[in-house]
Amino acid sequence: LVKKALIYGIENNEYVLMKYLKELKKEDYNNYTENIIKSTKLLVNPTKDHMCSIVTGVLVSDNICENDYEYIKKSVNRFKYDKTFAFGYKGWTDTRLLLISLEKGLIATNRKGKEVASIYDF
Repeated sequence: LVKKALIYGIENNEYVLMKYLKELKKEDYNNYTENIIKSTKLLVNPTKDHMCSIVTGVLVSDNICENDYEYIKKSVNRFKYDKTFAFGYKGWTDTRLLLISLEKGLIATNRKGKEVASIYDF
């Protein structure tokens, strides 16, 4: 046996993309989620050892525009982006989304984001 021989490898990656805004509006939210999806496509490189990659988007805001509050909160809860590579043989990627409102003391997440919400609790 040789120490350098590699029999099996697993690659797991986690990325956190955080953005701060003084006031969050509907357009800002939509731009951020589009950028999260684009960034996921750029960051995740499925190699033969790739198992999974998780991209966490954290949007922090002092204030959420009152007219857009309900839309943004519902959109965060419904947000979902995941992808498998080569029918799962080259792994998959999941995307978490968290919205933190400092003024309201709110932490809204999508389904996957609930796994890490306690880390961002204040």
